[in-house]
Amino acid sequence: MARGIVRYSLNGDAGSRYTNQVRGALEARDFERRGRTGSLEAREQTLSEVIAGVKEALDVVDGLAPPVALDHVWVYIDQAA
Repeated sequence: MARGIVRYSLNGDAGSRYTNQVRGALEARDFERRGRTGSLEAREQTLSEVIAGVKEALDVVDGLAPPVALDHVWVYIDQAA
């Protein structure tokens, strides 16, 4: 089993349209929001499931339209304890 953590920030996303799309892609793959931060975590999934969730979120980031721009995306994947 694997655990995945994704933290991201977007600049210029008035109304949070793209932020909500990234979060929605992750939540659809059973990532859960960690507190009131821009990070989401998936626990006890297969490695393939975690990677699929990350890929879907990155597809949303890849489709950003100006003036929205990526500030950062951090991805951490490890073996679930």
